[in-house]
Amino acid sequence: MYKDFCPGYFDVVTGGVVGEGEEENGQAERELKEEMGIEAKLECVGRFKCESEKIWGSVFYLEWAGDYTPQREEVESVHEWTLEEM
Repeated sequence: MYKDFCPGYFDVVTGGVVGEGEEENGQAERELKEEMGIEAKLECVGRFKCESEKIWGSVFYLEWAGDYTPQREEVESVHEWTLEEM
């Protein structure tokens, strides 16, 4: 409920802002580790730009069957859904 963007809404991804001098892959891996406790190498599979919200981003894909530890300051709850359910 304390997020700047869409507090209280579901989010189906981890994410964040790329810092100055930071690479996209490094940022995505850092956010995944911070928010879910998952350490993994990620590869970008797509990019998008949303003019109405002035947002651009990259999409990374990961299938994960291991454990995870949500960061309580960032993640209020986790719901495991299939792609069809989302």
